[in-house]
Amino acid sequence: MASYSISTRQKDKGWQVIVSYKDRYGKWRQKSKQGFATKRQAKDYGDVIVKDIKEKLLFINSQEFSDITFIEFARLYFHDVKNNLRVNTLLAYDNNVKHLHQIHDMKLQSITPQIIHKIASEMPLSESTKHYVFSMLKTMFTHAIKRYNLMVNNPVVINLKKDARKRKRIRIISDQELSDYFKSADASSHYFIAVKILHYTGMRVGELLGLTWDNINFDNLTITINKQWVRLNENRTHGLGPLKTKNSYRTIPIPPSLSDVLLEYKARCTTDRLIPIYSPTLVHEYTKRHINKHTTHDFRHTYATKLLANGVDIKTVASLLGDTVNTVIKTYIHYSDEMRENARTQICQIFD
Repeated sequence: MASYSISTRQKDKGWQVIVSYKDRYGKWRQKSKQGFATKRQAKDYGDVIVKDIKEKLLFINSQEFSDITFIEFARLYFHDVKNNLRVNTLLAYDNNVKHLHQIHDMKLQSITPQIIHKIASEMPLSESTKHYVFSMLKTMFTHAIKRYNLMVNNPVVINLKKDARKRKRIRIISDQELSDYFKSADASSHYFIAVKILHYTGMRVGELLGLTWDNINFDNLTITINKQWVRLNENRTHGLGPLKTKNSYRTIPIPPSLSDVLLEYKARCTTDRLIPIYSPTLVHEYTKRHINKHTTHDFRHTYATKLLANGVDIKTVASLLGDTVNTVIKTYIHYSDEMRENARTQICQIFD
């Protein structure tokens, strides 16, 4: 039977309750909550915490749950996180679990670091894919420990550093490639407008397909990105959904040349969505087929490097892309190096 103690103290102009308890392994742990107006409120909430702890301990101490296998826990984990992860992420996680077939029927508590090392060494996958698989696995085991107290230590202790091979150089779409495309493409098609928007904004393809006409401000020459076109379920149904991160919500300026194209297009467009194409894959395939095998993400690279090369600071570029500054630096570091080299030449000319 677990032991408990409840204590209260004043903190940050209020009261905090702290519940100390022994877990199923006899290790002392604590749970706390603060912000109560009175000591009595804090103490009463301590009883709520104790009740929750007892219920969880009873649940996890049942014979059925203590003998849970990895694949059974994987289903439990996916159930717990399904409302916090996107459908594509859940599907990717499910695929990762398939790569771990060696431990599917093993009891969760019997999985050791040695077993994880052996699986990692024998897994016929690229280093980057292994990194993704075992990062997910580490997160799953952390969930087992913190939420269900099913394990003492996380067995994923292998080096999770990504492949140290030289980073593949990003591809930039040249002005000539774009000029050739715009001369030959059907200017009345949705795909033509899609390419125009990608070229002038660098937005993600999901953001592009999520644009509706109320996102376009022709007076201020801006586009507001506040949603995206995403996969909604395993049946490949697509629809409008929230953006992935807070940084992704943004308003970006557009040049008059794009505004003019969109105004003309709006007069003949019959849908609320600017680009009523069902799947991002169709845009990817179109781009590869018509613009020298370039991906839609190459527009994003082209947009970012053009801004950087013309003196736009990294913080502003990150804001326009909906990325963090660190992501922009890591992605375009070699361009930063080139610009520093150009600066060296300019400095020599200025001061010599």
